[in-house]
Amino acid sequence: VSDLVPGSRDRYYCQDAPRFAWTRTLEQDELRRLLDRYLASYVSVPAGGAGAVRELRVAQVTPGARKARARS
Repeated sequence: VSDLVPGSRDRYYCQDAPRFAWTRTLEQDELRRLLDRYLASYVSVPAGGAGAVRELRVAQVTPGARKARARS
C-alpha cells in the first residue's frame, strides 16, 4: 500500500520516520553468503554457492518506492 499523500507527487505520510529511507552496504562476501542462504531455500545451489556478485541493480520498485526485485 502506498503511503503517498493524496495530491502529492513526492510527499509520504511516513517520510519523517527514522526508517523511511535507509541504505545498507554489504561486502561482497557477506552478500554472497546471504544469497547462498536465500537461494538454498528456493532452488538447489551448485557446489561452491552462487558465485561472485559483480553487479546488483534494482529491477523493480513498488508503488511505495520499496525495492521489489534486483538483478545482477
